[in-house]
Amino acid sequence: MHQHSNSGDHHDGAWCATKRWTGDPGVSSPHLAAICPWEGFSDLYRDFARPGGVREDGFTIIWDKGLKKGGVRINTEFRKEIANRPERDGWYKSTAPDLARIEVPILVCGSFSDHSLHTQGSIEAFRRMDSALKSLYTHCDGKWCAFYGQEATATRGRFFDHTLKGPRQRLGEGTRGAYGDLRRSTITAPNR
Repeated sequence: MHQHSNSGDHHDGAWCATKRWTGDPGVSSPHLAAICPWEGFSDLYRDFARPGGVREDGFTIIWDKGLKKGGVRINTEFRKEIANRPERDGWYKSTAPDLARIEVPILVCGSFSDHSLHTQGSIEAFRRMDSALKSLYTHCDGKWCAFYGQEATATRGRFFDHTLKGPRQRLGEGTRGAYGDLRRSTITAPNR
């Protein structure tokens, strides 16, 4: 859920429909009908660089190197910025998306694994998004085991079927989620 701005090309909806989304999910596009951020973070300072105010000196180094090796177009040396900025300042604030602008249907996954890297940010994003249809999926498993597992795959399938194809059947009585049996770890909250 981290945002960075490289160009204005994220406003070209037809182009975005064919590419991996890297822009602000709050920006309206006729091709952006629903999103499913899986184990992300929404505040670079709080969730990643300085959780609890303490500089993170392990994964941020690996992450910064991975961005560079992966060919991600960024003009920022994140590790250098993180090391030089002990306080939450304007730079950190500029990296956080305006979550209240997200109005498309959304399924957010926040896990309780990965040393809480994806817990607070994902749950906070879910809480602050202004989508009329939003769900939070949580788990305690390894991130890749959960993502590729049958339960999470089926949950994402039901979410996208429901949001992109429309409700085609009455969902079962007593389910807590809007997309069928989403288990006790999913919360669906109408925002309006």
